[in-house]
Amino acid sequence: DKWGFIGTGNGSRIEVEGLGLGRVALIEDNEPPSISYIRPKGRIRARRPLLSCKITDGVSGVDLDRGLSMKIDGIWVPADYDLSTEKLTYRVRHNLRSGRHKLDIVAYDRQGNPRTVTKYFTVLGN
Repeated sequence: DKWGFIGTGNGSRIEVEGLGLGRVALIEDNEPPSISYIRPKGRIRARRPLLSCKITDGVSGVDLDRGLSMKIDGIWVPADYDLSTEKLTYRVRHNLRSGRHKLDIVAYDRQGNPRTVTKYFTVLGN
């Protein structure tokens, strides 16, 4: 009762391996993944916050091989993606300085459609 992604595209060529009898549809996927529930936001007190977001794609799915990327203040961090919750997370390991910080998140779907989101948050304190 649910559509599944079973094909690959390369230019004008499409390959699909049949998995048995059933309905088959050819759908063009030109929509990038969705990135939502981005945390933290606004002003926070935690110096080592949990950075997180939800990444979903309703057609071809999130491309875990091409990569999901998270950067804080322009520095890449080794975030983890949980397939069951669709969450990308990273716990900051070293205290962040007080002030404004930039969080960049990039996600691709299996058709190469990228989504980039930039959010800012502020760490309060001295």
